[in-house]
Amino acid sequence: PPLLPGTKGITTVHDLTWKIYPQFHEQRIIDAHAIKLKKTIKYQDTIVVDSQSTKNDLTKYYPEISGKKRIYVVYPGIGGEFRQIFDKEKIKNVLKKYGIDYQSDFLLYVGAIEPRKNLDKAVEVFAELIKDKNYDDFKFIIAGRAGWKNEKIFQMVKDLKLEDKVKFVGFIEDENLPYLYNAASLTVYLSAYEGFGLPPLESLACGTKVIVGDNSSLKE
Repeated sequence: PPLLPGTKGITTVHDLTWKIYPQFHEQRIIDAHAIKLKKTIKYQDTIVVDSQSTKNDLTKYYPEISGKKRIYVVYPGIGGEFRQIFDKEKIKNVLKKYGIDYQSDFLLYVGAIEPRKNLDKAVEVFAELIKDKNYDDFKFIIAGRAGWKNEKIFQMVKDLKLEDKVKFVGFIEDENLPYLYNAASLTVYLSAYEGFGLPPLESLACGTKVIVGDNSSLKE
């Protein structure tokens, strides 16, 4: 029960991935979110969501959440460091830290390496793209920590013999990430579902176009 009887709470619900795509989560994560949301509904907390998409999901899967005024859409923001950068020498030096050639054209993915992100589809598309002689010198840079059930994507790159084309650079520090966005030809984000999805917005702020999955909050 609430620590102070009569006190109302505020709960932020970033997404309902665990509810809609349980196959992308461990059972303990699903259980924890379910318990928390049950309490949120019971005590009639005010709910803050990251997108209209998440609000729609909440009212669809939990119609017992009564009163539209209880759910507020508050979009996340990004830092001012995500901007167009014109210092080519600085960009070159940052890329060098991660073994990326400044002269090369590349597609960029930023995010966790896990099934929900559809990186296998992105790699398949990339493999087709570089068959075109106009794009055969392109690279695909994948930046982010390895999540769970990620073995498939690493094996896929080997099977397609793309080890010299697809480069996993691991986690990128926040201060360096804008330089990668600026250097990329295109950011790819084909996630199956996002409560918001910050990387597409970060990329656009850096002046680099994005191709995203046509689902959930990504068009917002």
